[in-house]
Amino acid sequence: MNGRTPSVSGSRVAKLGLGGAIGGLITYLILEPVISPSDGMQNASEATGYILTVGATVGASIGACLVAADELPVRSAPRLLTRVTIGLIAGALLGIAGTFVAEIIFSRFVMTGFLPLVIIGRTIGWAVMGCSAGICSGIAARSSAVRNQGAAGGLIGGALGGILFDALAQATSSGSVSRFTGFVLMGLAVGIAVALVAELSKVCWLTGLNGPLEGRSFSLDRPTSAIGRDELVDISLFGDPSVEKRHAILSVSDGNAVLTPQPGTLVVVNGGRAQTGVSLSDGDIIEIGKHRLRFNSRNGAKSPVPNYPQGPERTTFIPSSPIPSQVTPTLCRGEIAFLNGQNTGQVLPLFTGAILGRDPRCDISIMDDPHISRQHARFVLEPTGWAIEDGGSSNGILVNGVRISRQQLVPGDLIQAGSTGMQFM
Repeated sequence: MNGRTPSVSGSRVAKLGLGGAIGGLITYLILEPVISPSDGMQNASEATGYILTVGATVGASIGACLVAADELPVRSAPRLLTRVTIGLIAGALLGIAGTFVAEIIFSRFVMTGFLPLVIIGRTIGWAVMGCSAGICSGIAARSSAVRNQGAAGGLIGGALGGILFDALAQATSSGSVSRFTGFVLMGLAVGIAVALVAELSKVCWLTGLNGPLEGRSFSLDRPTSAIGRDELVDISLFGDPSVEKRHAILSVSDGNAVLTPQPGTLVVVNGGRAQTGVSLSDGDIIEIGKHRLRFNSRNGAKSPVPNYPQGPERTTFIPSSPIPSQVTPTLCRGEIAFLNGQNTGQVLPLFTGAILGRDPRCDISIMDDPHISRQHARFVLEPTGWAIEDGGSSNGILVNGVRISRQQLVPGDLIQAGSTGMQFM
């Protein structure tokens, strides 16, 4: 496949890992004071009760915490409460079923009395429990793709937890210590594995470029995703009264995406108003109210980038995308030269919509300057030439020493983003 490798959101991996670890800690705190399998079960009903308790607690605690970790950035209490409740119920039910399966598998290996097989049996059993917890996010999000990704990640994470449990039990000779560490590490491993599988499996996604959603990635796992101000839509844009409750619909089929504004709404794609359904290409910039998002596709369909002929002359601009009317060839050409930092002396050609920022996924990435926001600014080609606009950055953009929100550029202009100086050519 010639498509691009999807970028992995490190913040999401960290959030789900932390959420899973907290779920594992909650599991331990609930189970340890109440019941301990090392005490032995007096009868079959006690054993069954233990299985039910462990299963429900593991599934509900880890599953709900994974859902909460994914939903907290949305900053919607009703949506968070709704989805966490779904995660709790689904996790408890799936956890009970999963633990019964895990116990059946484990008991078959235990009967052999051979320690390596016992460890394998426990690993398989914990993998089943991890799978039960991992599925919860997909159920809460009503997405079959997320369910499948969660199941795969949960299997991997649960298996790692099971291996660590036995290793710690052998090393410490303490069931309590191994259970504490095992549950926490299982939750951590499930969270990280679920996030990694989801991130690496995504085909199309949106990334927030400004405001509270800056840097957040939305995987487009469903055939249609609603975008709007409503708390229960797939991609929620809050804090902007110009955004309707259901502002636009994004449809994805075989890696191809179409963005359709709802009647009476304003959606801007690459600086132009989208009147009807617009086919999106990798790198397209979408503006809805005050919110700006970038569309990315794994199929490698890139937004056109200006082309310069090779050789010393480099006087003719060969556009591969529509140019605004009344723009002369001399105005179309644009470059920036870095004046300091790790890119000193480097000259880069510009293309309309190019994003400058600290995020390595940006078109112009400046990762060595901590004063630059993840998506700091954007270059756009207007009928009168090139302009630069602030992307809602923390420290702003200076052009010739003056802070601007949007500024027309002329050759020789000095641009400063954070501590990085550039010259427009």
